Amino acid sequence: MPAQCAAITMTNVNVHMLTRQASLTLSKEDIYRAALLDPLTATNLTMDETVALCDDLIAAHGDWLPRFDQFSVPAKSSAG
Repeated sequence: MPAQCAAITMTNVNVHMLTRQASLTLSKEDIYRAALLDPLTATNLTMDETVALCDDLIAAHGDWLPRFDQFSVPAKSSAG
């Protein structure tokens, strides 16, 4: 894949990877990080609006989601 195509693709892949991380850590902070890096979200919302949107979505769909921040599992280090 040409470097310019890979770079464009990675903007979305990074969001998916951070979303996966949030599902493992059950941390709202990880959800916020994923949403804040999403290109479409970042174009249309401020940081505070993005955090509020995440909180609203968790509240609205909480019955379908695990309990975020009920506990937090430390992220595994990629080193070693």
